[in-house]
Formats: sequence, C-alpha cells, structure tokens
Amino acid sequence: MGTQAVIPFYAGVANAVGAVTSAIVIKEELYIKPFQGGFRIHSSSGIAFFDDLGDASEEGKRRLREMAYQKAKKAGAEEVEVLIDEKENWGTARGGDSIFIEKTMTARAMGNPKMYSESTPVK
Repeated sequence: MGTQAVIPFYAGVANAVGAVTSAIVIKEELYIKPFQGGFRIHSSSGIAFFDDLGDASEEGKRRLREMAYQKAKKAGAEEVEVLIDEKENWGTARGGDSIFIEKTMTARAMGNPKMYSESTPVK
C-alpha cells in the first residue's frame, strides 16, 4: 500500500492507562414473588419465604448488598459502593383490585481496581 506504520512512543503502556482509569462493576438480581399467601425470594444465594412483602424486601436488599459487595471485592475492587434499584409489577383483577405480581431488585456494586496485590507474587 506504500504506507508507513507510525507507533507512538508510549504505545506499550496504552492498555495500562485504560486499566487504571476503569472501574469494576458487578450486577446481581433477585425476584420476590407471591407464594401460598406469603412471598418468596429467588436469588443466586437460594430461596427464602416470608409472610410480609416488607420483610421480604428488606431481606432482599440485605442479600443483594452483601452478594454484590463480596463479588466486587473478589474481582479486585476497592472502595466499593452498592446501589440497589427496585421495580414492582402489579396487575388489576377483574373486580378492580390490585394484585402483586413480582418485585425485581437489582444491585450494582462499583469500585476502582486495586493498584496492588496483597498476595505474594508467584514465580
């Protein structure tokens, strides 16, 4: 093609700059659904049953916060912040009554990558 390749002086560390300025983001979800007069949580940590939607929601938040935080730390994040979003889905019965269908809870854990390792390097 008759062209010349131009490689910048700092090309060898270009990816390192991206890694340093990036963030680690972990997403976890769980669902709360009605079950036999109560409510059931479905998550990657298992299933749990509750009589009250409020109690199920509080436990869901606790589980999500812990799962997302631990996964972010394991992925190498530090100064982890966890944000939780909730979305309820309701329907209307034939008589006009509202019916709870499902609640989706999503946690996003975000943190900066560690700049060093606490473990001993392997040779």
